[in-house]
Amino acid sequence: MVFEVALGLALVAASSIAVRGAGNILDKPPGYDSHRVLTFRVNLSEPRYTEAGPRRDYVRATLERLRGVPGVESAAVTNVLPGKGNNSSRDILLFGQPEPEAGSAPQADYRSVSADFLATLRLPIVAGRGLEASDHADAPPVAVISRSMAERFWPKRDPLGQKFRAGDPSSPWLTVVGVAADHLHHWFDRRDYPTFFVPYAQQPRLWIQYT
Repeated sequence: MVFEVALGLALVAASSIAVRGAGNILDKPPGYDSHRVLTFRVNLSEPRYTEAGPRRDYVRATLERLRGVPGVESAAVTNVLPGKGNNSSRDILLFGQPEPEAGSAPQADYRSVSADFLATLRLPIVAGRGLEASDHADAPPVAVISRSMAERFWPKRDPLGQKFRAGDPSSPWLTVVGVAADHLHHWFDRRDYPTFFVPYAQQPRLWIQYT
């Protein structure tokens, strides 16, 4: 009986610690504002949207229509919404650094977003600027990175103006034009994870999510 009581107390204590730990995680702000935000997902069919141009045209037209709906204050698009189960990451190579060995490259979460995505979710810019309409398909490739990405890849350095490549060697070099506050993606393994945002116009995706 003494052993069972002792074991029961240990289990209760462990459960209490786990509950408090989970509470601490859940009580932390996500870094963005989801109040009065409606989202939905669209998969652009391959035959019609194989090329980048039709994808851009579709997103541009639908965003214009959504912004014209009464009561809509802002509309944006991304390939991955925060807090969802899906994710997209890319290997990262800093400009001037040697190519890493296969499978050893550091990674960051990848987001292809319309210019006003960060503003729509009220995810603040803490340095530099956000993405803009002028970051179109023919403009120089740019990115906004999260604070955690800046701290990981350029510690104690100014990340603005730095260049990096995301993905395979054919990917363009991206210039950092802004730093955004960190945000939560997955409650347990994707909080304040290095993330970068590129203009949808420069990297249009087939899977898109509206907000």
